[in-house]
Amino acid sequence: MSRRRYLIPTLALLCSGPVAAQTMYRCGSTYSQTPCGPAATATRTPSDVPADGPADQQPGAICAREAPGQLNVPDPTQMRVLSTSAGRAEVIQYAGQPMAARRFELSISTVNSAGVWLSARAYTCHLSEDQQRLLKFAPRVATR
Repeated sequence: MSRRRYLIPTLALLCSGPVAAQTMYRCGSTYSQTPCGPAATATRTPSDVPADGPADQQPGAICAREAPGQLNVPDPTQMRVLSTSAGRAEVIQYAGQPMAARRFELSISTVNSAGVWLSARAYTCHLSEDQQRLLKFAPRVATR
């Protein structure tokens, strides 16, 4: 019964028409769907242009590419993605609506202010089903 509850809204989202434009943030010489800092400027891009790069990237590559902005790491060389593993498809809440997403798990190490590499921390990244848009990025919560 619980799967049916999500089936109709998910199908409605997948069958909906294209949006005229989407908000992107310019972060230096790159673009992101989330603000990368106080200097980010909002721009509008046509919906037929892929926002996160070519579709032939490795699965989860968008998660690794977006991680510095999500973790507020000013210099990407101060962060290492140690591993990325693909999880299962699942339904998440996105913009107040249920949406089908692909889950990825990342292990990331960063440098502290003294220049010392810290122990790796686990993060969960959710991408759109076509793996072209970052929907959610958060520290992984331990489950019992």
